[in-house]
Amino acid sequence: MNKAELVKKFAEKTGVSVKEAGEKLLLLNDIILDALVDGEKVTLLDLGKLEVVETKEREGLAKPGHPEAGKKMYPASKKAKYSASSKVKEAVK
Repeated sequence: MNKAELVKKFAEKTGVSVKEAGEKLLLLNDIILDALVDGEKVTLLDLGKLEVVETKEREGLAKPGHPEAGKKMYPASKKAKYSASSKVKEAVK
């Protein structure tokens, strides 16, 4: 389902216009993103949890033919992590 399909479905289910549905979904998106930027965990009702996790610096192997073939350092970073709820895991079995 792409964004346009999601907006249309949201509008149908809530009885609002497609324009208003798009605005509401964008607002929800902004709220979730702001919370993640602030370091908060976000629990999406019956869908799962989003959070930002920090990864440590680590060594890995660069692909053959790469100028630095052999060892490569991956710097520490932050990544968004999604954990599916048990309801989602059960539904997609």
